[in-house]
Amino acid sequence: MKERREFPLPMIQFLIMASVIIVVMILILMMSLWGKGQQSQEEKVDVVELELVYAYQNAQWNGAVEQMVKEFNEAYPNIRITYQIHYENTVYENILNKLIARDQLGDIVQIKTPRAYVNSGILGTIPESVVDEIGVEHVYRINDEIYGVGAVQTTNGIIYNKAIFDQYHLEEPETYQEFLDLCVQLRRHGITPVGVGGSDLWHMEYWVNHFYRSDVLSQNGNWMKECASGSENWMDEEITSMLTHLQEVFSQGRVDRDWLSTSDGSMAYMFSEGKFAMMYTSACTTEAVLRLNEDMEMGWFYVPNESGEAQVPEILDAFWAVSSKCQEDPKKYEAAMTFLAFFYSQENYANVLKSITAFPTIGEECSYDMSEIQQQVVEDYNYNQTHYSEYIGDEDCPEGFEIMMLTIIQQMLKGDCTMAEAQSQIQAAWEKCLSEEVAP
Repeated sequence: MKERREFPLPMIQFLIMASVIIVVMILILMMSLWGKGQQSQEEKVDVVELELVYAYQNAQWNGAVEQMVKEFNEAYPNIRITYQIHYENTVYENILNKLIARDQLGDIVQIKTPRAYVNSGILGTIPESVVDEIGVEHVYRINDEIYGVGAVQTTNGIIYNKAIFDQYHLEEPETYQEFLDLCVQLRRHGITPVGVGGSDLWHMEYWVNHFYRSDVLSQNGNWMKECASGSENWMDEEITSMLTHLQEVFSQGRVDRDWLSTSDGSMAYMFSEGKFAMMYTSACTTEAVLRLNEDMEMGWFYVPNESGEAQVPEILDAFWAVSSKCQEDPKKYEAAMTFLAFFYSQENYANVLKSITAFPTIGEECSYDMSEIQQQVVEDYNYNQTHYSEYIGDEDCPEGFEIMMLTIIQQMLKGDCTMAEAQSQIQAAWEKCLSEEVAP
């Protein structure tokens, strides 16, 4: 018989204690892993996801929005904003209509003309209390309900290369004829006077709306509304004058010969490289040029009419709105209002204004350090008293008309149709779009 071996009592106690410790550690580890899983699941449930839809109007606006979203997501970890950038050579409304048809409009949306979307039940409302809190003065209101808050306000005009002007002793024109003469002088020196990004159809708005202001609105500020009522039409003498002036700019070598294949996005680079002396563009392009060539000296002026008056565009065509689907979800809706408050906070909003050379839409003063060219833009904007906020493509214009009109005008400028034919086609497009808009 084998001798029974007994372990000393201290050894038994040690083994028992070790076993207990191991079991406890295993339990703690399991509870920790389970807790982390629960925490991760809770965090996932608590995060509110929003989609922001906006227009890629230019690199500066795009950069400002992207930076705003990045900083917002960092400041509010319980809200996650993703965004859709939309850049096409057509007008922005066509893009929105495609998204609506696919039920992909998103939650926070940049809107140019809210009325049609309000009438279709696409947009939700923004509470008066939120508007008062963020201090926005430019709002889109229908029947005492707010459907959009103005993102920024800006202007369009001519930026020019000061070095070229100084070299040839050229000055800013005081009349439209002086502008045409200036183009002739630049051409004589072998310099392309004006750059145009015509491959992007919406870029044509700059010159078209300029002459719409100087030749049409200056004579009749209600022209578009009267055209809708039938008392005015696109065969009128004012429209003939508008198209005649447009042809003058696009003839005799005044614009870049490759304007039809030049994109708006390449304009700042080409200008900074001295490819042309002037371009009609948004004020935001000034900052784009300085980022490419910080030493470049630029000037700014509004093209005067034949009497020497400047018709200053007052551009307020970017509203932030929320979709009706967003409003139906209380958590998303509250998160969207949080984003608006973040966007319009002093420091954040000032950064947006500086990046695109814009004017605030809030009542509270919001200043930022300006470059020399930004100061000139602001001074000229405030100095000239004749401001126009109406334009072809605003809410008085039937949906779909703008893109049809711009296409016809491009064909006219290419020589594919006469001016009379263009006017007739524009009138037909107007009647078609107007009838479709009022059809039951």
